Amino acid sequence: MRNQIKRIFSQVRKFKHGKSFFHTDEQCVSFQKAAFLRQGLDYDASLLHLNKTLGLDRGPFLELEQSHHWIVFTALALTMNVRRVLEIGTFDGEFTSTLARLFPDAEVVTIDLPDADSQVRATYNRVSDTSFDKFLHKRAENLSLSNITSISRNSFYLPEIAREKFDVIWLDGDHTFPALGWDFCNAYHLLEEGGVIVCDDVYRYPVGDRSPRAHSKLVLDYLAEREIFKVDYVLKRLSRADSADPWHRKYLGLLKK
Repeated sequence: MRNQIKRIFSQVRKFKHGKSFFHTDEQCVSFQKAAFLRQGLDYDASLLHLNKTLGLDRGPFLELEQSHHWIVFTALALTMNVRRVLEIGTFDGEFTSTLARLFPDAEVVTIDLPDADSQVRATYNRVSDTSFDKFLHKRAENLSLSNITSISRNSFYLPEIAREKFDVIWLDGDHTFPALGWDFCNAYHLLEEGGVIVCDDVYRYPVGDRSPRAHSKLVLDYLAEREIFKVDYVLKRLSRADSADPWHRKYLGLLKK
């Protein structure tokens, strides 16, 4: 029923705001390539390099299905001299491992809540001991590369933990206030001049919506309006199913200092 209602409202919006809808996968890809070009990034070269980095053991990147932060960070690896990378939100460490491979000469620091924090077991189907043990084993394997430093602590304490600045920051922790606010603030102060922050899961729907999914956009608008960061966006996923309707479309925020 919920999906049916969602489709009905989507059709109403499509009738009223047809120009803002993507009608084909190819239209999504064209939008993405133009967004990369605005940032001075080469989409096709980055996709090729990512697949070389992933290798045969993980298989090719699924261009229309997977989140494009994988390609964004590959593009940054091809264009920037990066010494230190910060990831806020480790989860199972799969992308942490990829960051370590994309930036083999850089230190990759990843931070997430301590395992004892109640929020950890309550999210991503980790309630049972079996599922939690499986999660811990997978994370340990992913974080085993020598250039990864893992920190188990609330990101609120980042200023007293991190003593050096970072060239690139992946902001993928709590997407809502209040944690979102201090993550952005800490990231700003920990970012080198000329550095880049990539923020996950941004909804760009009408201003004035104060629901939790609006929180990232509210912060990004604040930062852009006050010229604290140069802010731009790329699509999170390229399939028409994910990105056709602008109301449900997710973006990645790119912030340059």
